[in-house]
Amino acid sequence: MSTASLAAAGLRGHARRLVATAAAVALSVAFVATAMLGLDAMERGAREAVAGDVVLRDLVVWPGEGALDSAAVESLRGLDGVEVVEASAQVYGTVDGVSTVATTAPRGSGVELLEGRMPSTSRQAVAGSDTGYAVGDTVPFALYGEDGSPGAPIDLEIVGVMDVGDAPQFAWEDPLVVPESALVEWEPELGFSMVSLDLDGASAAEAGTLIATAAPGTTVMTGEEAGQLMLERSMGGMDLLGALLLGFAAVAVVTSAMVIANTFAIVLAQRTRELALLRCVGATRSQVRRTVLTEALALGVVAATAGVLLGIAVVRIAAVVVNRLDLGAELTLRPGWPLDALLVPWLVGLLVTVGAAWWPTRRATRVAPLAALQPANAPVAATRPGLLRIAVSVLLLGAGAAGLVLAVSTHDVLIGVAAGLVSFGGVLVAAVFLVPAGIRALGALLPGVPARLAVGTTVSNPARAAATSAALLIGVTLITMTSVGAATAARTAEAEIDARYPADVMVLPGFSWEEPATDAEEGPSPMDIQGVTPSAAGRVAGLEGVAV
Repeated sequence: MSTASLAAAGLRGHARRLVATAAAVALSVAFVATAMLGLDAMERGAREAVAGDVVLRDLVVWPGEGALDSAAVESLRGLDGVEVVEASAQVYGTVDGVSTVATTAPRGSGVELLEGRMPSTSRQAVAGSDTGYAVGDTVPFALYGEDGSPGAPIDLEIVGVMDVGDAPQFAWEDPLVVPESALVEWEPELGFSMVSLDLDGASAAEAGTLIATAAPGTTVMTGEEAGQLMLERSMGGMDLLGALLLGFAAVAVVTSAMVIANTFAIVLAQRTRELALLRCVGATRSQVRRTVLTEALALGVVAATAGVLLGIAVVRIAAVVVNRLDLGAELTLRPGWPLDALLVPWLVGLLVTVGAAWWPTRRATRVAPLAALQPANAPVAATRPGLLRIAVSVLLLGAGAAGLVLAVSTHDVLIGVAAGLVSFGGVLVAAVFLVPAGIRALGALLPGVPARLAVGTTVSNPARAAATSAALLIGVTLITMTSVGAATAARTAEAEIDARYPADVMVLPGFSWEEPATDAEEGPSPMDIQGVTPSAAGRVAGLEGVAV
């Protein structure tokens, strides 16, 4: 009988048992795919919220070591094969004593013109929707001078109202969107923070050479690179989402590999006698080995494909739910799914399934068939295999402990994740010794014949007991890791906030976010904010139990 026929017969004969194995493989692959696709969508959503359509541009020019003034921007506009899409700049001032930023059109998630039109002259502006201004209002914008005090006000007509979304540059100042020409007119030495370009006939290399000539000393990068840099800058220069992506994906891959290997090991441990009987009726070692691997390959291909499809479905549903609930974060899916986020989970499921099928066949193929029919005994610590297993376990535990110490000293999250996985592997290697010993210790505390029978049955096949316990160990460890990690992240964020703002209570100027009054006698508008006077500050400082 051929290997394919034996494999097909094995799949048909153990359909129910293999369905459970296939489900474990599919769920594990779906876990990895969901983690990688979901975190990729989170990172893209955060990058879009910070950078907006900058990521869609072909090239982005930053000041770098060179000046990016109005003359340099005009030089870029004059280049052949390059189109300037947007030049970003801001100036700061006040409107009726309220800190305000005059800026070119913002970018980012949620930016939308709600009413009116965009400004066309240096005396027109679009107001942020939170300012309370309406189309037709006139606001006095006073630009800050070199000494930091407001200058003569410039009357600006409000021609539109805009929702600036989640743009971080407007967290503390009210925005007024004005034309680029207005900023240059008010501040001739204006420096631009960024210029976005699209290629119009020129290659990226040609455009880079032209830009270096027109604006020497500036930094040129792609839109994707610029969006990533803006995201890192918004997080204090740390690629937190990138570290989260790599760390969680690594945990997902290793955990799923352990679950798949453990599940398949249990199934094949139950089939050891069957594989030995195949040897007894004339099957060669290579035939048995190829049969098992063919079964595993077929099972892995089907289950891994189903797992990837399940992961895609979960991420799509999650994106729809999260984006509709307006939870303050968005999941932005790529137009085309990232190949790495699809291929890695599929390969993990396939390779681990085949690899997990390899080792349990060794007993039925490397020893005599009649010996393989005997019950499996626990490895003895004094024997060479037992000593080798103990040595590997101690080595992994020691390496994991050293890695954790290094991670704490260097504050490296990825090293900590890797060290934790290595030490966990050390525990799994020693499980064949630890689980029977633990079961015997627990059984000694329970009186009666049923307890002794349960202990005897469980420890009669230590390998199967260890594999079964490992499945529970992996699940509980993953849940514990997630819970502790979430609590640690929350506490770390609280500690960081306490360190930056070491105050229990903040006294701010009084103001109202209500709609602007229609009559002057009805009260102040949202922009009429009274400052905290020295006398008020003194009264607060004099309160008992309060330190300013």
